[in-house]
Amino acid sequence: MPFHALGRRALVVLAALGAALVAATPAVAAFLPPAISGPTHTTNPQPSFAVDGVGNPFDWCFVSGNVPTSGPQPAAVCATPEGTTSPASPVVPLSEGTYTLIAETGPDATDPGTPYTANSQTFVVDTTAPTLTLPPNTTLEATGPNGRTVNYFPTASDSGDGGAVPVSCTPAAVTPHTFAVGSVTTVSCSATDSAGNTSSGSFTVSIVDTTPPTVPAPSAPAPNAFITTATPTLSWAASTDVVGVTNYVVLIDGAPVATVPAPTTSFTTPALTSGAHTWAVRAVDAATNASVSSAAQSFTIGVPPATARR
Repeated sequence: MPFHALGRRALVVLAALGAALVAATPAVAAFLPPAISGPTHTTNPQPSFAVDGVGNPFDWCFVSGNVPTSGPQPAAVCATPEGTTSPASPVVPLSEGTYTLIAETGPDATDPGTPYTANSQTFVVDTTAPTLTLPPNTTLEATGPNGRTVNYFPTASDSGDGGAVPVSCTPAAVTPHTFAVGSVTTVSCSATDSAGNTSSGSFTVSIVDTTPPTVPAPSAPAPNAFITTATPTLSWAASTDVVGVTNYVVLIDGAPVATVPAPTTSFTTPALTSGAHTWAVRAVDAATNASVSSAAQSFTIGVPPATARR
């Protein structure tokens, strides 16, 4: 067989042997990524994180910002490792902001071909309490006998949480709350962010009744009536009031002579002298708001003139 033919055959055999050797060489498996556990929000500028290399050597470092890193890496992620044992904690206190702890396993003397494998945890250092926005101290008019139902909507925002945070109040702001007439209630509120910073504040809700009842309308005796009895009975239509009428003040000849508890709407006078008289009535509510007096009604105690001439 010619030499060149033998040479070609030898090359083919060598190539086949090389391919077989490559195929028989197992791929180098990456280490499992380190396990990290620790806070995602913290007020501590030097937070502590537990790091587990899952049986392999590891190192770690802190970087600024949100830098998620995981899985096999072409090279070491931590150019200057800050530590090689657990727990991991920043050597220099961190200012407020977002940071990432990166932990990595990598090649060592026994596994020089093993790739770096990384894991990370992003966290926020936040030492600023939320900004709490509350309603001003408020005075409102009662709308009924029970006072007034009030809605209030306090809010809070936090830079570390990136927006709104829940607000808790007593009495609760989740549903409308009814405040009694004449009450001055302090509403206390607080908001806590994810790092545990808390803001608190309060405001007052006062419910008043400054609206007087409607003017009562006299109904008997009729205007300019002649009355033969010295103790006539005076009657009037009931007044209305958002909170409720408590009594009526009866005036005869311009002077108050009696206080009549509501809902009674009549009054029998003490003995009056013969002759002309006037009467009026006004309504008073529980907050002592008084209506204006009704227009004065005239009547005469005595015998009508036509009867006297007979």
